[in-house]
Amino acid sequence: SLLGTTMGSPADWAAMVGFVERHRIKPVISEVFPLAKAAEAFALARRALAKFPEAARVNFEAGFHLHKLGRWDEAMPYFEKAIAADAAYEEPHYFRGDVLLRREEFSPAAEAFRAALTRRADYTVARLGLARALMAQYSTAQSTMRFRPSSRITPRA
Repeated sequence: SLLGTTMGSPADWAAMVGFVERHRIKPVISEVFPLAKAAEAFALARRALAKFPEAARVNFEAGFHLHKLGRWDEAMPYFEKAIAADAAYEEPHYFRGDVLLRREEFSPAAEAFRAALTRRADYTVARLGLARALMAQYSTAQSTMRFRPSSRITPRA
């Protein structure tokens, strides 16, 4: 899954790896799917939802796989439920903003991207989404002002 590569800061990653190594945690992975098999991954997410219907991560995963299938309107309730379960979780805010942007609901999209950025200031794709929403909603000057901080972020290798 691409999710692990987009979440958290380098410090978060280092802390998590240290914790896993110290406690000798062995993660259990039931299956791994390539992006081309998003429909199969969604079926697995549905089974997880049956067991953990209120879990933020499980709801986000279901929405994420529907989003990758281009089923944006179906994904939205899962993103909203993930946010309701854990408002600090930035990923559902970003993807909610993306769906709203696709619907051309620019003001709510901008708010969703701002919510993601409030939770993680270095979230470059959320900053780009915010700039796109502002460009569609307002002026180029305002959106350029919002985009400028992203241009100073050094990409991770």
